[in-house]
Amino acid sequence: MSYWGAGFLAAGAAWVLNRFVVKYLGESSIIWVIPWLEEIVKTGTAVYSGASLLGTHVVFGVIEAVADYAVSPRWGILAGFSGMLSHWFYGLVTVFVYKQTSSWLGGILCAGFLHVFWNYAMTRINNKS
Repeated sequence: MSYWGAGFLAAGAAWVLNRFVVKYLGESSIIWVIPWLEEIVKTGTAVYSGASLLGTHVVFGVIEAVADYAVSPRWGILAGFSGMLSHWFYGLVTVFVYKQTSSWLGGILCAGFLHVFWNYAMTRINNKS
């Protein structure tokens, strides 16, 4: 599968999972649960489909950017751009850790912690606006 297909598949799966998680666990899951799900889905989809991991993360970020813009044109461009960059970065971290340790789980854990931190910071900043 191409990284385009893997990115779209991961984004679709994450969208369904994210909606379910927020519905049943509440808004705090955006910080504490969703980053882990997204990192598992992006990396798992890429690894199991044989697609480029970094490409899958980038496509996922582009799709999230379009969705952010559709939801809020006022903040969407900034949110979308930062989302694309952050998902690209999570992909870089995952690949780097994998190359150092030969462990996809290690890569997911490192990227997941960064993603949790990012979502925490963004929710704090947006709540002050």
